[in-house]
Amino acid sequence: MLAALPGLAPSTQPPELTASVGKPYSVFAVADNIYVISIFNNQIDVRDKDSVCVDSLLCIPVNAAAHIIVTLNIEESSNTNLAVAWYAVFYYHLRKLKEECCIEHFTIVTNATADVVFLGSSVMLDLLSSIPNLLTMHWFMCTQHVLYPQQFNWNPTSNRVLYFPGKLDKIHRVGPLYSILTNNRYKTNCVYAYTANQSVWNGGNRNLAVLYEQYYTTVSDLLGMYNTSISDYDNTVKLLEENEKDIDGMQAECRSHQRCSVAPISSEVYSSISVELISETWFPSLTEHLTEKTFRAMLAGQPFIHVSSMVTCYLNALGFKTFRNLTGDRWDSHGYTNIAMITYSNDIEMQIQDLHSNVAAAFELADKCKNEVRTQQQVRDIIQFNRQKCEQIIAKTKNDLNRRHNGVFGNNDTLFDRFFSIHGLY
Repeated sequence: MLAALPGLAPSTQPPELTASVGKPYSVFAVADNIYVISIFNNQIDVRDKDSVCVDSLLCIPVNAAAHIIVTLNIEESSNTNLAVAWYAVFYYHLRKLKEECCIEHFTIVTNATADVVFLGSSVMLDLLSSIPNLLTMHWFMCTQHVLYPQQFNWNPTSNRVLYFPGKLDKIHRVGPLYSILTNNRYKTNCVYAYTANQSVWNGGNRNLAVLYEQYYTTVSDLLGMYNTSISDYDNTVKLLEENEKDIDGMQAECRSHQRCSVAPISSEVYSSISVELISETWFPSLTEHLTEKTFRAMLAGQPFIHVSSMVTCYLNALGFKTFRNLTGDRWDSHGYTNIAMITYSNDIEMQIQDLHSNVAAAFELADKCKNEVRTQQQVRDIIQFNRQKCEQIIAKTKNDLNRRHNGVFGNNDTLFDRFFSIHGLY
């Protein structure tokens, strides 16, 4: 590998994207001496991790001045154990390469959602910050900043809510959609896009067929958990299929199975709404999962309400301001203590009640934004605060990465953007 691995030929040309059909990684050059290995799939058997590591390193040419950055399924990983397992494999080989002067330096990157345990209110337990050569970052925050270098103008005169649930394979995505489609006021004042049609999902692709089976299972679970008054499975499926629509290519995101789509939402769509309803995946654990849905709205300059109050609390604990307390039901993040979180994770009825409350809050906030000047100013203040907070975090991430690699990035934002966009994959 480089010198340590057999079969590696010297090269003076930086590799372009080596995105491997059927392989769980890609390799590309950010610049002549900066190489990135991006691991797509963190579910690989522990016995195969070493071979994946070696195979990916063999794609990099011999270069004693090389800086290697490994990203560990950064867009989706929120599992500390998986992150540490991958880290151990790459650290072993990369450390040997550095000791043998085959590379200049290396950093292994994982998503910041694998970095902390959320203990309620504003208490965070940092798990990974002291591990050598490991850097955690809010990956989606960085990628969305590339897509939204400037925020859009917010339109408070619209009282419409935007909802893009993504794949309909979880209760917290199908549940809000059912609420919207069965409430005339919600449906009239909502901009939404999703796919629920079997002929569109299937197409002979086994992965999509499996995903569609998950959708049917989710609808079945919804009937049993979400609302006891729902009794007709066939009519519920028909309702979802008949109302599907596409906006800004979001149906493609709903059908995405292997990698997450982070295509930007257009200014035209955002100018037609005033609040975005967001369904982040909430895990019954003490970690949270922030994706493009949250940081897209935040960096595009749009107010948002999360379907799960746990995600809202997590954002507050990270130092962001949220919009939930601008609604009229006296919502308070400080009520979500560690004990309340444990209760929440084991109480389906409590989760569903929370879902109902937050869906209603999104439409209430949209109405308040249209009719109350004071609320409009509060929203604008939060939008600006969160944008500045993101930019501070991103600047710190860039400084950390540049410092670790002896200033090789310089002040060149183009190199950082190339890295954050995984050479065009995002």
